[in-house]
Amino acid sequence: MSWTEKLGWQEAVLSVTNLDRWVDDLHALGGWTVRHRGMVHRSLLGYWDLPASVTAEEAVLFAPEEDHRWLRLIRFEGAPQLAIRASAQPWDTGGLFSLLIRTDDIESVYQTALQRGWGSHNEVDVMRFEDIVTLNVVLRGPDGINFGVYEFVSGGENGRPPLTRFGMPFTSQQIVRSVEASRAFYADSLGWSATYNGETRLAINQFGMPDNYKGWVPKYVSLVEAVPQQWGQLELVQWTIFQGRDVSSLAKPPNIGPTALRWCVPDIEKYLPNQDTKISSVVFEPSTVKLEPFGEVSMLTIRSPDGALIEIVEPS
Repeated sequence: MSWTEKLGWQEAVLSVTNLDRWVDDLHALGGWTVRHRGMVHRSLLGYWDLPASVTAEEAVLFAPEEDHRWLRLIRFEGAPQLAIRASAQPWDTGGLFSLLIRTDDIESVYQTALQRGWGSHNEVDVMRFEDIVTLNVVLRGPDGINFGVYEFVSGGENGRPPLTRFGMPFTSQQIVRSVEASRAFYADSLGWSATYNGETRLAINQFGMPDNYKGWVPKYVSLVEAVPQQWGQLELVQWTIFQGRDVSSLAKPPNIGPTALRWCVPDIEKYLPNQDTKISSVVFEPSTVKLEPFGEVSMLTIRSPDGALIEIVEPS
């Protein structure tokens, strides 16, 4: 399927320290395949305002069931790097906290991850949300990169991602200082829509908090999406009770960890609906860069109130 036929979330970009390990781990977890591997073109590194001394190698991978959406792993060299969320707690705000994955065998995925040196914030637990029951665990991979893994038990049949062992992320979770401010940013600045707003007190502990807090610590949650009925939503989470630090300033290349989310659009100029309002969150203006395996694309990068980079991509 052509990438322009699926105008949703195209890829998540992850800055990693060891490409070979990530390629091997993703293959072991879900049979992921390398679609492209090579050096990052200088036009993209320059677009990110990285000095000429910086080079980078990348690998683009896809899950067997979804070859049209990818994870892009990048290993930078030639510049100091800080970890974005490697030591951050789940209630620390800033950047991207996790990528949400669906599985049909959570216990197998969990055990495979542990065998390969990954960890988790807690054991596999049962999650009940409205009419949906799932098994859930948040895996802690290398480089401070988290994957929230879900196995459906019942409910939600009409809204499930394709069946897979460890498939393409369908949502990215962001820990934010204010759900209201973040939702307004995506709705007012980008024209996205909210599919859920509310308070949750889930009787599940997938975040490693003390068990006596389970079920009563409220969190404010909003789900927003750029394209209706296309995978690639954002889940905005505001914790209460627990107060952490903010790592928003670290969430940028070439720092290590979850770096950016990319969406495809047919026309960048028409993407931002508020043409009469200056979008102060634009950190990199539209520019032409070479992005394999596409070739030349136009790219626009926007920073959310909590530092998450949203990159809008249009094929030339």
